[in-house]
Amino acid sequence: MEWHYADGQEKRGPFSDAQIQELISIGKIQPATLVWNPTFTQWQAAKDAALFPSEPPDLTSRKCIITGKTFPVSLMIQTPHGWVSAEGKDRYYQSLRENAPLPTAQGMTNARRDGRKFVIPVSGGQLPRRCVKTGVPVQDSELKIKTLYWCTPWAAISILASILIYLVLYLVLRKKVVVEIPLSAGGRAILRKHVFITIGLVVAGIGLVVWGASYFDTLVGLIFVGILCIVAGLIYGVLKGNALRVSKIANGEAWLSGASPEFLDQLPEY
Repeated sequence: MEWHYADGQEKRGPFSDAQIQELISIGKIQPATLVWNPTFTQWQAAKDAALFPSEPPDLTSRKCIITGKTFPVSLMIQTPHGWVSAEGKDRYYQSLRENAPLPTAQGMTNARRDGRKFVIPVSGGQLPRRCVKTGVPVQDSELKIKTLYWCTPWAAISILASILIYLVLYLVLRKKVVVEIPLSAGGRAILRKHVFITIGLVVAGIGLVVWGASYFDTLVGLIFVGILCIVAGLIYGVLKGNALRVSKIANGEAWLSGASPEFLDQLPEY
């Protein structure tokens, strides 16, 4: 069954039955939240759609983000990164004091949502096993290790002097983050579509430039249109043709953009 739910003025989805229950468990969907699936004639509250059990969910225990084990809430502390048990407390606070990556348990995540972006440690970032483009669960074989780079936008000012100077500054000042990106078959199909659009715009632009140059006296305007198409294609490719992009790196953390709302909805807030 495919579900959708209302998030303010926006509609989120589709989600599977398992995904919708997970959103309920983390509090993204409340009893009064409007939901819809293809069997409904209109949107209705989640409590009226048999999504909530008659008994309240178990709120007495949580899974520790450090050890991956489940403990009673009375024996845990709630941190900005998630629930931490007494067993994992020392490692958690030691990593904070040393500004080191959180030693997150296998299957847990140290990613946090910040608006339309998410934040991970520069080293040791661990994303949930869900496609960054669709939000669906992925297998270990669908994880791809990527090294992403970022450079302060101020370096771009040097382009006014020389592209070569900018390239040197970029190589000197750039920072990197290594991340294991979960990408399903559907997510890869989305990226391929964006790549085809990019190639189409660039090829069309080159064709217009050549055509305009061939009939320069009468069709010189096509050269400028072609250049615009090429530039638009390259910008589109940078923004859409990558699974994730680095928006900022500061204080040992990286802000990444490009993930879908379905993926972001499953992360704790920053």
